[in-house]
Amino acid sequence: VGAWDDVRREYEKQAETEWCRRRTELGALRMKEEEVAEEVKALKDRLRKIKEERHLASERHKEVVSALREGAEKRQETLLMQLNEAYEDPNDKRDRYLPVPKQR
Repeated sequence: VGAWDDVRREYEKQAETEWCRRRTELGALRMKEEEVAEEVKALKDRLRKIKEERHLASERHKEVVSALREGAEKRQETLLMQLNEAYEDPNDKRDRYLPVPKQR
């Protein structure tokens, strides 16, 4: 009977040791899971900010292109008006044989 009690105690001791080890591993895994969840959240926030910045940059690019296009069109209109005035002014000595560009 005494030998069986020793075997049972040894088995219980091993079982408790195993249970403690697994509980410790589980705690470590839970901590790691929280760290990973925080990293994922931070990466999602960063991605969202990058997408917002990209959208704003795209909008700004459109505004700049539009402003440049407007400026170029106004400059072209001004040059065409000056050229037309030069053709109409009899006192202007510039070359009269330049072709007049077609207006849009």
